[in-house]
Amino acid sequence: MPGRIESHGRGHRPLLAAAVAIVLMLGGCSAAVTPTVSAVGIAWTDCPPKVTDGLASAASALVGKVALACGTLQVPLDHDRPAGEQLTIQVIRARATEQSNRIGSVIFNPGGPGASGLDYLPSLLAVLPAEILQRFDVVSFDPRGTGGSTPINCPRWPELPPGAPEPDLLDETGFATASRLEQQFAQGCLQVLGERAPHFTTAATARDLDLLRIALGDDRLNYLGQSYGAKLGAEYARRFPAVVRVAVLDAPSEPRGTLVQDLVRQAKGFEHTFNVYAAGCPERPACHLGRDPRAFVTRLVAKANKAAIASSARADANPAPGADVLDTVRGALYVTASWSDLDEVLSDAWLGDSAGIFALGRVVNWQESADDAPADPVDANYVINCNDSAPGPNAEQLRAEVRRLLREAPLFGPHTAGALLSCVSWQPRRTPLADPVATV
Repeated sequence: MPGRIESHGRGHRPLLAAAVAIVLMLGGCSAAVTPTVSAVGIAWTDCPPKVTDGLASAASALVGKVALACGTLQVPLDHDRPAGEQLTIQVIRARATEQSNRIGSVIFNPGGPGASGLDYLPSLLAVLPAEILQRFDVVSFDPRGTGGSTPINCPRWPELPPGAPEPDLLDETGFATASRLEQQFAQGCLQVLGERAPHFTTAATARDLDLLRIALGDDRLNYLGQSYGAKLGAEYARRFPAVVRVAVLDAPSEPRGTLVQDLVRQAKGFEHTFNVYAAGCPERPACHLGRDPRAFVTRLVAKANKAAIASSARADANPAPGADVLDTVRGALYVTASWSDLDEVLSDAWLGDSAGIFALGRVVNWQESADDAPADPVDANYVINCNDSAPGPNAEQLRAEVRRLLREAPLFGPHTAGALLSCVSWQPRRTPLADPVATV
């Protein structure tokens, strides 16, 4: 399957310990770009139960103290042709019931690309200082292609024959197999999206964000972006420097890195965090992974690849191969609060039950039931990242990156290697992001 390129900031948990918060005060910069259309105010209505239930679950102390409202905003599919097709952007607002001395709105993006702002806003509210809610409305949205905002749903990633091993990208035959699968997925996704395909970009979302600012009635932008959300905030600041009041960019990716370089860097980050997780095993009562948790997980993945691990839960139709084990490990590494749960599900999986692997995976990764998920966030992640990246590299350059990945990320590298090919066959009308610049 295509790999997630940016580490996705999840609203219900802190980012990796290495996250860096950058505050840009850009009031003295050059004039802002003129918006493509005149946005009108948003008609607010009650939010669906899924969202209000999320507030009760994530921030129960705020129930009755914060009012949630939901609405929609129309934006052009193509901002250079504002009179053409329009997209509907889903928006959510939280306002303290006893707000005083209001300054404006703070707009939040939880990361991705592919994460839903409506889903993650309640969890943000649980950790925001009370002073923020006293002075600001807190607003988020589902960016184009995600959640309820013209969601992207590509065909399923082509599957290998039953029992076939993951392609070895260092082998000529394996590389050809992986390339064929990538091409099939890209072609299927492009067929679904049609002429809309080039318009799901960070650059377009930054312009949507400005229309949202205007619709909220804010003269200047107050913004909080995590992980990919930091990249979105940097692109907004580059395009609209004069209207940024304050932007907090939490855990930004390397702005000058290529798609492939970002994947390699991300895999190395997971390796580092896994080492921290493993080192803390003796201090966690539920950790029974032995003296070498890395070796334990390596053996468990090999065991699952040889014979996928069955689940005792009726909801899990298929057993768990090694890829599912690593997906759950990777997702759980984002926050230390998940590490004790990870200890337990890894032990259970070794004993032959993958129910915990699937259950924890649904919590820490982008996995929802089909009835509740209007969009596939992994597909949105794929499309937006491909559109944001320049075409390339060639096959020989890819092989060199695969070798580096496997050398520098021995646990997660093999699971990530296929993602290096993710955008090779994607459509050529792309919008690579320019390097962000700012006068501080």
